[in-house]
Amino acid sequence: MSLTREGLVVKIIAQKNWISIGIFCGGFGIAEAQAQQHTTATYDEWTVSCVENQKVCEITSSQQLEGQSTIASQITISGFAKDKPARISIQIPPNVWMASGIKLTTDDKDTGIAAAFRWCVPGRCLADVEVKQDTLKKLGDLGDRPGTLVFQDATQHDQKIPVSFKGLGQALLARPH
Repeated sequence: MSLTREGLVVKIIAQKNWISIGIFCGGFGIAEAQAQQHTTATYDEWTVSCVENQKVCEITSSQQLEGQSTIASQITISGFAKDKPARISIQIPPNVWMASGIKLTTDDKDTGIAAAFRWCVPGRCLADVEVKQDTLKKLGDLGDRPGTLVFQDATQHDQKIPVSFKGLGQALLARPH
């Protein structure tokens, strides 16, 4: 019996060799992962990153507070399968009131997209939520209009981080469909 993988033939001589062949063949996955091409494209405030071979993409944007050099938050949108919800993940520094979650709002009248906190580690906390594809389109259609991330800190004081939707519409159109 022989196994062929892109011109490489491995002959199995006896059952005792199965373990070493399994270890040897396990390395193919690593080589494939290293061979995948990553592409990125930036559209104003949003960046599309894709793995070409699998057509897996995510769109990210980092927010900074005025006068600060560190990143205050990062929003990542992933899961672009047709007829399935996408996922919006929001990372912010720790020291949050976990029970309140976090909302992405588009204006003062907007009830927002509420995301539950999943975990916190010493450097950051992550909240995420599934959203319909049409909700993403609405966010992309906002263009230059600003949004806000709203949450409570550990002392239960409201905190707001400004979000720009500039370029999100183009980034959503640029991802593979």
